[in-house]
Amino acid sequence: MDWLYSLIFLFFPYSITSIDESPLGGNTFSDTAWYASQPDGVVYIGKVAYKYKGEMPENTIISIKEGTIEINSHFVPLDYIYINGSYSKEMGKNPCNPNLIGVEIPNSVKRIGRQAFDACVSLTDVYIPDSVTEIGDMAFDNYYNDDIDIDIVIHGKSGSAAEEYAKEKNIKFAAE
Repeated sequence: MDWLYSLIFLFFPYSITSIDESPLGGNTFSDTAWYASQPDGVVYIGKVAYKYKGEMPENTIISIKEGTIEINSHFVPLDYIYINGSYSKEMGKNPCNPNLIGVEIPNSVKRIGRQAFDACVSLTDVYIPDSVTEIGDMAFDNYYNDDIDIDIVIHGKSGSAAEEYAKEKNIKFAAE
């Protein structure tokens, strides 16, 4: 699919509410001229929070805009490697940016994609509204490196998808 990498202009209608992981989902558009032209921060495709782009300042809290339906799979890039107790920036499947300490998810979000916040070591508390009915596999796990502990608490309503996900993944849950 080399043709994708030369895409300069793409029109995505605002009505898009989901992006499949394959063949055109996940990280597919990340290597296009279109993506390169997007400003740093949260990049949206329609009603999907597609990806966080650019450097993340210390103590970053990402605010997903109201009206967003989905937080895409692999939303936070995995580009830090953990070596001898510290993080260094290298491309690869490693912990997400250690500067991410929070994410604000509005009530419009219905789905959090697979590995959206995988290996986010500094993300300690996430409040998931009960509008979220689907949380993808490993959305808040640590899939890539067993040497790194993820100590996260998921907050949500009892009986919600957030509680179900936390129980399934053996993650701490706090009922709100």
